[in-house]
Amino acid sequence: MKKRAFPILFGALLLLSLCSCGGTPEEPTEVQVSEEEQMQQLLDTIDQTMSETYDGCSVSYNSGVVEVNVWAERITDDAADAADGAKDPSWVSVKSDVEASVISTVNSIQSAGFSSRMISFHVLDDADHDRTLLTFDNGGVSYDIVAQTEKDRKEEELPPEETPEKTPEEPPAEETPSQ
Repeated sequence: MKKRAFPILFGALLLLSLCSCGGTPEEPTEVQVSEEEQMQQLLDTIDQTMSETYDGCSVSYNSGVVEVNVWAERITDDAADAADGAKDPSWVSVKSDVEASVISTVNSIQSAGFSSRMISFHVLDDADHDRTLLTFDNGGVSYDIVAQTEKDRKEEELPPEETPEKTPEEPPAEETPSQ
């Protein structure tokens, strides 16, 4: 019986305190957060997540585009060592891992209500941030330095197109008036 009395007594005291201060508990007020503040919170979260995965990153938002730049020595090394070109197993693995980061970023942005924003995700050379290794736009690969290098090599290996030797043009035959 004593065990039941304490919760009942506590409930009664709580009810009395509510009645003495107006009778109803205050409802929490909603804090209005601007779209810019929401976007900044999202960018901070993305930055923190990418910093845990890559050696470095920068995240920005300008003119409707969320731009994520990441870099890691291991990715730069894998790009340089991709002996089999775009089909090199280590490079395929790198692209798959980065794509998982891209998909996670895209999903975060969409679930936060910013689905109309464009996402541009760049993997940069860790020693030269002006050199792009991979670019994903809205989730799809739009640039791959290994595939591009492979394509460039193949084009260099092609023999130059043979041009037929030019023969001197013969002057047009003079037409004789028909009689």
